[in-house]
Amino acid sequence: MKIAVCLHLYHLDMWDEICKYLNNITNPYELHVNIVKNDQRVIDKIMNYKKDTKITKSPNKGMDIGGFLYSYKNVSEEIDLVLKLHTKKGLGDEKNPSNSLKKFGIDEAKRIGNRWFLNLMNGVLRNKNQVNNILLEFKNNKKCGMTGFKLYDNFDKNLKEMEKIFPMFNIKSLPNGSRFIGGTMFWADNKSLKKYLTNKKIDELLSVLPNGYVREPSPNHAMERIFGCFIYKEKKEVKVIL
Repeated sequence: MKIAVCLHLYHLDMWDEICKYLNNITNPYELHVNIVKNDQRVIDKIMNYKKDTKITKSPNKGMDIGGFLYSYKNVSEEIDLVLKLHTKKGLGDEKNPSNSLKKFGIDEAKRIGNRWFLNLMNGVLRNKNQVNNILLEFKNNKKCGMTGFKLYDNFDKNLKEMEKIFPMFNIKSLPNGSRFIGGTMFWADNKSLKKYLTNKKIDELLSVLPNGYVREPSPNHAMERIFGCFIYKEKKEVKVIL
């Protein structure tokens, strides 16, 4: 199977931690890394890790969703599976701190963010055995469309934002029985994604994603849920694979 990994490396200092997880992929794969800030030292590390890495630089727009879209434009239709990854600290930014930071202070917010990051990464790259199980499931089960850490069905808070975006993809309503991978780190069937995320549609979507960090409800959190809708519209399953 042909694999593309799309990593939005907003927090450049998390590269060393993430590349240890990438070592759990034993199959050949393309690596696409999107950054917001230039740091030649980190870029050199990435290129030394994988010489054919494609690095893009984007505005800080759409958080990890926007970062993924900028990278995904370079993923060809020949790819079978896409792994979406991103950094996470759970702090928000200077202008718009996260709810955890406002409520608990910086030390506890960091602990919460790190725990969430580790859960998400362990949902897709916990170890080599899990990655092999994921690849075998996609290979042997043609209905498998997406997998990640945990399935969620809390749509209500972001449903109005979703309904603003649905017409862009000719989706009339939330598919029955929908679930989504919370945190937007997932493996997904590339054919299903490409049907909706053409480069033209990506540009249209990027035009409505906000700059900087935002709390929900937002177009970013709407897209977190709409990725799963793409899979259900293609009559495939969103599931957890251990």
